[in-house]
Amino acid sequence: MTGSLHLSLISLSLILQLNTLSISGTKTFYGITPAIWQCVKTTGTKEYATVFAPPEADSGTATTVVKTLGITFTIILKFDYDAAKEQVTYVIKDRPSFVVGDNDVWNGIQKTIDGCKKR
Repeated sequence: MTGSLHLSLISLSLILQLNTLSISGTKTFYGITPAIWQCVKTTGTKEYATVFAPPEADSGTATTVVKTLGITFTIILKFDYDAAKEQVTYVIKDRPSFVVGDNDVWNGIQKTIDGCKKR
């Protein structure tokens, strides 16, 4: 294999990995009525001290500070709620990837949604 071909394959591999990471950093949740969305925001604020900015907006950022093992980490999500489609899409903007995986974030949100749907 020539050097330039090998370098091209490495570059292609890195591009594919980066694309995979960006895809996994976005998730849409469905069946989110306005009441459930309000509950998700209220629960996030009360139970996890999540700060939604702007507070009453359907689009913005959700910032949560997590303390574990004596270390403080910040998770920042972009959110976009669409009442007409009854869905909310989150994009992970910042998280300590060595401590919190994408699935940890998504599972936490799903747990909150499930609790709100039972109310």
